[in-house]
Amino acid sequence: MLKAGVAKALITPSKGIEMAGYGMYLNRRVKGVHDDLYAKALLLDDGKNKVMLISCDIIGFDGEFVAECRKLICKKIDIESGNIMISATHTHSGPATGRSRGWGVRDEKYMKYFRDQVVKTAVKAEKNMKPAKLGMGKGKADIGYNRTGKVTVTHDEEHKVDDSHYSTAQAKDYDKTLLVIKITDLKNKEIALLYNYGVHAVLMGEDNYLVSADWPGYTAAKIEKKTKGFGMFLQGFCGDVDVKFNCTSSFEKARIFGEQVADEVLKVSRKIKMKTDAEIKVLSRLSKLPVDIPDKTDIKRTLRLFAKQAKEPKWKRFLSSWAKDVSSAIKMNPLPYSAVEVSAVSLAKDIFIVTVPAELYTKWGLKIKALSKVKNTLVVCYANGDIGYIPDQKDFDRKDYASYVAPMAGGGFRFKRNVGEVFISEINKLLKMK
Repeated sequence: MLKAGVAKALITPSKGIEMAGYGMYLNRRVKGVHDDLYAKALLLDDGKNKVMLISCDIIGFDGEFVAECRKLICKKIDIESGNIMISATHTHSGPATGRSRGWGVRDEKYMKYFRDQVVKTAVKAEKNMKPAKLGMGKGKADIGYNRTGKVTVTHDEEHKVDDSHYSTAQAKDYDKTLLVIKITDLKNKEIALLYNYGVHAVLMGEDNYLVSADWPGYTAAKIEKKTKGFGMFLQGFCGDVDVKFNCTSSFEKARIFGEQVADEVLKVSRKIKMKTDAEIKVLSRLSKLPVDIPDKTDIKRTLRLFAKQAKEPKWKRFLSSWAKDVSSAIKMNPLPYSAVEVSAVSLAKDIFIVTVPAELYTKWGLKIKALSKVKNTLVVCYANGDIGYIPDQKDFDRKDYASYVAPMAGGGFRFKRNVGEVFISEINKLLKMK
């Protein structure tokens, strides 16, 4: 019989911690808290296998952080390291937790606190285990738009939600599917509602200095108020998908959109048929994604490409730092690939979760769903690490932010143009292991 346990722990940063997202060298530091950030854990046990799903209200983290958390959790509870999945909701109104050039310097004291809280909630989830049932449902939500489409928006002052601006075909090109996993006890009392949907948590902008989980926080709050169970957001493939009215710093719009999603989750939940039988299986493989190792000529070419931007002090600092670090790195004969963990979790014959340690574009997320033979396949991004964007080929052709600038903030090396195809090939190999 299936057993489930849930728990949550605060991961809210203190004042003065640098925040992440929205641009380079902004030096945004926490001035207060609008709404708390949480790490939420769900432990499932079918009697033979266990899996731990942990969702954090945070922008993201690297594989090293995940490895540390797994090691500590495994010392305290009986679970395989690879059966622990840790993901981020990708809020841009929280602390810097990655290792990005110019996009916020992480505070190591906070990182230890964050890690310890993740471990704490995992251990508590095990203590809360009880017989359970699970079920799966599907709905639709439309609070986002594909940001590669051209959209002109005049922001209002009255918090009205008029989304007619987002009517172009390209702007509407994203997956509106909302997948819901429902966990209850044997008396049908909600333990947790997990929901998978891909839209950036960026309604607040660079002028916001208050900690917030953004629109996903409002979704979870309403779910938890209505059901008394946990609301756990599993961020989807939102690499090219922003929330409508992004960066307006409107908590009211964040509430409206967040509660729209919550209403759909609750609507879907009421129709889900529950079952006590589950069959947990975890798949994992190490994949190699091709990176483009530049030479001195390539570095000079990139600096010329951004010559106009380099007139601005922040860009000049960014480019100078990148060129220096990459010049040093190529002397070390780096490998022409990035090794990443791709994993999947089967909870039942009709429930399958693919975890992606990256910001995945819509094209690739839809391909994963198409390749999967399971009726309900969740694609969870920012999971078990974050190697940056996996854009589509058009982004490379445009030399756009995701393919050209973002990698310079991360490890310094860009992926090759065929990285998406290679990644999908690796996912396909993973799916065939099922």
